[in-house]
Amino acid sequence: MAKNIFIAFISNYFDIGGVQRTILAIANSLQDRGFTFHFVNLGNDTFLDGFRQCGACFHSASPSDVIAYLQKNKIGVVQTNNCDAGSYLAYIAGVPRIIERLAGMNSAFLFDKAPVDCIIGSTDNVTSQARALYPHKYVARIYNGVDLSVFSPAEKDRALMNELGIQPDELVIGYCGRISREKCIDKLLGVFQRVSERRNAKLVLLGDFIEGAYARKIHDAVRDMNLEEKVVFTGGKDNPSAVMNLFDIGVLTSGTHVLPDGAEWVTKEGLSNAVMEILAMGIPVVATSSGETGSLVKDQLTGYLVDMDDMDTFSDKLSYLIENKELRKRMGENAREFVRNNFSRDAMIAEYERLYHYVVSEQLMADYPDCRKDMDTHFLAKSFEWSLSLIKNAKILVIRSGSKSLCDCLINDINRNFFMPELDILCHSKNQPETVVYPHLNSVYAYDKTDTFALENMQDIIARINAKRYDYLFFLSNNFMGKDQDNMAAIVNAVQAHRKVVLTGLKKTYVWA
Repeated sequence: MAKNIFIAFISNYFDIGGVQRTILAIANSLQDRGFTFHFVNLGNDTFLDGFRQCGACFHSASPSDVIAYLQKNKIGVVQTNNCDAGSYLAYIAGVPRIIERLAGMNSAFLFDKAPVDCIIGSTDNVTSQARALYPHKYVARIYNGVDLSVFSPAEKDRALMNELGIQPDELVIGYCGRISREKCIDKLLGVFQRVSERRNAKLVLLGDFIEGAYARKIHDAVRDMNLEEKVVFTGGKDNPSAVMNLFDIGVLTSGTHVLPDGAEWVTKEGLSNAVMEILAMGIPVVATSSGETGSLVKDQLTGYLVDMDDMDTFSDKLSYLIENKELRKRMGENAREFVRNNFSRDAMIAEYERLYHYVVSEQLMADYPDCRKDMDTHFLAKSFEWSLSLIKNAKILVIRSGSKSLCDCLINDINRNFFMPELDILCHSKNQPETVVYPHLNSVYAYDKTDTFALENMQDIIARINAKRYDYLFFLSNNFMGKDQDNMAAIVNAVQAHRKVVLTGLKKTYVWA
């Protein structure tokens, strides 16, 4: 009998989005084929309905708890989705195989892949880039797939129309997905205001807000544009196909948007599950050419594709489609056939099943023996072992860059393992009162020029430190990966010491250099 494979998906959320629905579809389809699934939520304790029916759901914000969970449940494979914390937690827990599934180009390569054995690209561009960057890792391209039995043309649900306030003579323009800045819903409202002046129409927004400030902005815009009677917010739905089936035209306006800090950002969509599902239902889509959207919305075949941020052309194309019912019908038929031929759910599931069996096989390591070579020089691969014999009169510098509790832990370890150490501490001035009470303290370097340590402002302190030539440098990081302060590595590298050690938020010590 084939060995059961224990797979844990780790993500920052399991409650919204097409990726989560894809994960749920994989687990639902494979749970009776020798796979046991776990879903580890690092962000909150909310899961889409269905996850608890096909696996075990676990939430904790504590890295130690997550590591213990993976070990207790003998997880053999962890799969993450642009979640470097999940990959590193799996590595620390000793999970044999780690997979990362990449999304669109916006976020696919923000994080390093050092502990990852296998990379899944869901688009052609992302897959090609991953293969170029990581030739020593197995990179598979697996498109998302649509369940054509669920996302299929059907009679409109009159009861649902009544519930949403949609009249039979109203044309419905529909959006499905997160209602967030990167989707440029504010621009969509401007487009809809223009086209609705000439046509009896409703705009249905199917999805959840993920940011309070943006939700207020959108609701204020609806009010200011006098669109309260024409815009419908449905919230997230466990069965989105019923709402999508009310759409006459689907829309996606992703493009340039302004972040909360005022910076501009350009969204590069992956293969949008929502767009794929709308097309599968025989509904044409008007969309901007964000990222990989053109792989789905084929201009003049399955809908219209317009340049990002060109809302004038977007309005024109949408208006033309609104006024041409036969064109909508023809494009809708093309759309469903296109999805059937290229993005079926069955094909996706088969690819994932093959992938999982390959990943746990000995053949993977035979084909890619160096898939984790980047971890050879990573500090997490080099635990610091405290000496069993006490070291006498060692010169030690501690950089207090973490919490007081973490610093207390480190000082206790130092005093247990060193005999009469000559201890110096670098800290912020505000932390000096609680620092001077430590035993064996020789001197304190107090820094007060900026709220966080900044190497460019510390040259005088670094010069005094390096004049002493320390045996050990210990520094703290609240983050278990030691990545929470970008400037800390520069400071640590600038300090001269025989041995450098980091104490992470897991209260585990590692050799930094």
